[in-house]
Amino acid sequence: VPEPYLRHYIFPNLLKLVSENYRITMPINVFEFGNTFVRWEDKYQEDRLENTHFCYMYADSSSKDRDKDKFLTQKSHIKHLLSTITDGMVFTKSDYPYLHPKKQYDITIWDTKVGRGGVVHPIVCEDVGIDPTLEVGMIEIDLTLLASIKQKSDSFIDYETNQDQILYRD
Repeated sequence: VPEPYLRHYIFPNLLKLVSENYRITMPINVFEFGNTFVRWEDKYQEDRLENTHFCYMYADSSSKDRDKDKFLTQKSHIKHLLSTITDGMVFTKSDYPYLHPKKQYDITIWDTKVGRGGVVHPIVCEDVGIDPTLEVGMIEIDLTLLASIKQKSDSFIDYETNQDQILYRD
């Protein structure tokens, strides 16, 4: 969806897409790669103006069964995916008003927030025309930050030497 301004996040576009299509087909799984812009103190920061984000959104009927909980499944997939890229990833508590208070998190790697995820608050769903009984989840990851962290982690690889092997054996 073309925007008349520089966007900070991708997920509003996907939320609009879900609201326009959830009556036609369920479940819905959509994603988008796109550019976002970082704004600092009423000026756009020149050295990190444009970042590439990945956003995934799903919509489906909510489940009471913990084994089929889409939110927990989403978290486990993100944890597995990011653990293959770098170590040090944790989910930290977040406080976004548009996400469900008990089902949201920030994705943090080495004290750097690289993304967020959670279930869209039912009131927000209702405001954009989505049935509030549906579970609408989202993940948004800043790929530019993730790439820079990956590059730093690759430069810190500690290679084992023959001397280390001898010490281990003895």
